[in-house]
Amino acid sequence: MPRQLTERQQSFLEHLYDILQNEPSVSNKYREAAIRAGYSINEKSNHVMKIARSLKDEITEMTKDLLVEGGPEAAQTMIDIMRGVPGSDGSARDRMAAAGNILDRGVGVTKVEKMAVEVSPGLMFLPPKDAPQTEEE
Repeated sequence: MPRQLTERQQSFLEHLYDILQNEPSVSNKYREAAIRAGYSINEKSNHVMKIARSLKDEITEMTKDLLVEGGPEAAQTMIDIMRGVPGSDGSARDRMAAAGNILDRGVGVTKVEKMAVEVSPGLMFLPPKDAPQTEEE
């Protein structure tokens, strides 16, 4: 069951989401979201990080949502870089990395390391001992 947030906490999360989605040029996204939500922020204060830590679970869920929303675009960008599509600004190294990421994440083709471990049975068979020599022999 989701916990109850204050109006200011909810506003902080909404502003943070909006900044992440629409304002990539904002350098300190947490600080800006806190100011827009009405928190009093001092330049030297660590109050912003206290706010963010107190909303850790909600921010984690927001991050997952952003990844889901951006997934198809990210995949297309990787494919464009891999193919060397004009405007994708990908070097050969970038194209190889993109191809590897697509294989690893997108289609489930991954390197599998196999180890062959042979375990011998717990019993060892030894040749029979020679019968002890007696003086009569």
